[in-house]
Amino acid sequence: MEKVTVSLKRCARYERKTVKKALDTLLEPFKDELSKIKRGDLILLKPNLLSGHPPDDAVTTHPVFLEAVLRFFLDLGAKPVIGDSPSPVFKDIEHIFQITGLADLRKQYNVPLVHFDRIGWNLKRIRGREYPIAKLIDEMDFVINLPKVKTHNLTILTLGVKNMYGVVPGFRKVFLHKEYPNTVDFSEVNLDIYLLSKPFLTIYDGIIGMEGEGPASGGDPVALEFILATNCAMTADLFITDLLGVERRRFPLYHAIKRRGFATDGPYDLYGDDSASLTCKPIKTPGTNQLNYIPAILTKSIGTQVWARPRIITRICTNCNKCVEACAADAIEEGPIRPFFKYQKCINCFCCIEICPYRAIEIKVSPLVKLGMLF
Repeated sequence: MEKVTVSLKRCARYERKTVKKALDTLLEPFKDELSKIKRGDLILLKPNLLSGHPPDDAVTTHPVFLEAVLRFFLDLGAKPVIGDSPSPVFKDIEHIFQITGLADLRKQYNVPLVHFDRIGWNLKRIRGREYPIAKLIDEMDFVINLPKVKTHNLTILTLGVKNMYGVVPGFRKVFLHKEYPNTVDFSEVNLDIYLLSKPFLTIYDGIIGMEGEGPASGGDPVALEFILATNCAMTADLFITDLLGVERRRFPLYHAIKRRGFATDGPYDLYGDDSASLTCKPIKTPGTNQLNYIPAILTKSIGTQVWARPRIITRICTNCNKCVEACAADAIEEGPIRPFFKYQKCINCFCCIEICPYRAIEIKVSPLVKLGMLF
């Protein structure tokens, strides 16, 4: 089994020289792995480009962080390519490149920006399941995974494993939510896709992360002040879960990793700064996490009274119908003033909250869920 390495470095702000210096130090423990990269090798940099939000919103991988990574691999003589597949309801990819700061990187460094949906995919199998994976994954010599550290309404956190979900093109991402609505089952899907994509390294942007109702406009930026690198995102995701004060038993990926028989407490070599020296405090998790406070015996006996569901905030909604387009379960219909939910069809994937540009959808939980937090 490959030795697992985790490297942690404090980095308090998005200042170019500061981030570049911190990144160079962060990657020193990986010199043996990095020596495999030869001049002219094709390197895919896979950031989080969920949707069109400016960097300060902490929704996407910050362009200053991404620039530092880009320069690092250019200095090695490699040929980087930046690629992702944002939410399919946002069809203007150039707008996303512009607002997230990637268009400036393209202009300055002449680096290609690739939308996975436009180049096709290859079907890959794992555990008897078949997934469409962006063709570019197979055309690259190495894949570098660049997640944003943030919360997620369905999976509690979106970190290294979850970030590779973006290699699934188009609306197939949405349909997988419908096929696997259970949070642990869906986290297993994320794990499948991560394993099929085989990132060489995962480098986390945790300088400014997100807490609350992430992963998009519903969340709030929070200063975490770290960057982290690893050759195993499963191990590092659990390490970051502890770092952020999130109990592992409430993190669906933890249960997916256990279910698959991978170690959740396996050995790893830790380099860099001591986590105790970081200033980040326990983050606020999404309201959906409250469902995990309800004892199993209660959910079985009075399950109809245990629920969390999305609700449109009428005074904010602009009736743009992005949520209608994003709903794989056909649980949202257009209306004359605002869309409306058909809750009998809702699978609680919360994609509607994820893509709403106006923070016009919130999570409403039942009184019993709130009461369950007292147990």
